[in-house]
Amino acid sequence: MANYALAFFAQSQATFPTPPTDRTLVYYTDESNHLMALPFETGTSPLNADAVAKSDRHSYLELTPVLG
Repeated sequence: MANYALAFFAQSQATFPTPPTDRTLVYYTDESNHLMALPFETGTSPLNADAVAKSDRHSYLELTPVLG
């Protein structure tokens, strides 16, 4: 019984690709188990993320298309 359990867990282990060098991106695996970077758009905002908020007003975010 122990051999069966060991064989089951050995077969159920998934192999993962090597970690990417750029860890700021979001990745997914394609059909052949290769990491692909998820395309994204950059955004700018007038908010300062490092400063303490002075009020609870709403703001906006401008998305700019990534070319290339």
